[in-house]
Amino acid sequence: MTGLPVDLNGRWQDINATGGPEIIIAHDLVANMIRATYCEPRQCRDRDGSVLDETQFDFEGTLRADRLEGQINVCNFGQVPIKGWIREQLELTVSCDGQRLDGHFFCRVDRNSVPVAIVRDGSYGTNQIAKQSGGEEFNGRAV
Repeated sequence: MTGLPVDLNGRWQDINATGGPEIIIAHDLVANMIRATYCEPRQCRDRDGSVLDETQFDFEGTLRADRLEGQINVCNFGQVPIKGWIREQLELTVSCDGQRLDGHFFCRVDRNSVPVAIVRDGSYGTNQIAKQSGGEEFNGRAV
């Protein structure tokens, strides 16, 4: 990606998160700061179904050229030292057409990298969402 930074403002979909929730990205084009919030509050639930915490924050970071580095909210549940929403390190790359953000976050609990995919709203079919959300959960994100 070259030239002026792409404008990421608008409605997007977090397709690797359970249920493929819609998010709103606020992109400060001067400071190149990004903040994404869920359109609806998201609950972090433990294995027994009890609600641990609720949030609308998804991720934030700084965009440099086509790379975003920041933090993402991840639901920690089960046999973990800290339960509820925690922030993990996030790295995303903006696609050439500005329609997709792909990358990963590093999970400190499981000590591995977890994929993240964000697409502009309307560019990902509802059938794909059903396939994604039917998978196994990994710290609140479908894998």
